[in-house]
Amino acid sequence: MNYKLAEKNYKIYAFILGIITGTLVYNFLGIDFSFDNVENIKFNNLFDGIIYVLLGDVKFLLGIFILSFFRIKDKIVPFFVFYFAFVLAGIITVSVSSHTLLLVGAGIDTMAKIIGTVYMCDGNRKNVGRGISFFIFIISSLLQNFFIF
Repeated sequence: MNYKLAEKNYKIYAFILGIITGTLVYNFLGIDFSFDNVENIKFNNLFDGIIYVLLGDVKFLLGIFILSFFRIKDKIVPFFVFYFAFVLAGIITVSVSSHTLLLVGAGIDTMAKIIGTVYMCDGNRKNVGRGISFFIFIISSLLQNFFIF
């Protein structure tokens, strides 16, 4: 393993720090912010739910796509990874403590945002990374709707 590469890869540190911080905050304070995606979908129709989730993911995808053109992206991406790792830890903590599987869709969406952000801002293979990121967001939207309905 190349330790110099691991020292400079702040995305790994941001992910680990986000998971640890999220687990501590959600366990000690009992904060539950993870039901917002489930409560926002008020449709009974599967097609309308898919459109709603896809539009939410397209907003995020557009923001990350615009960010991928700037040079400062290497300094901003770890903050996105930290935030979504924090939310993912909260989703896992709330799911385990409440003994429910209702948040599986939110967990899939959060993991897709972490992976999509990393692939979108990858400097080595820009077009392949953007294509993979777009594909991940579409698949996660479909899976999220499957688990919600």
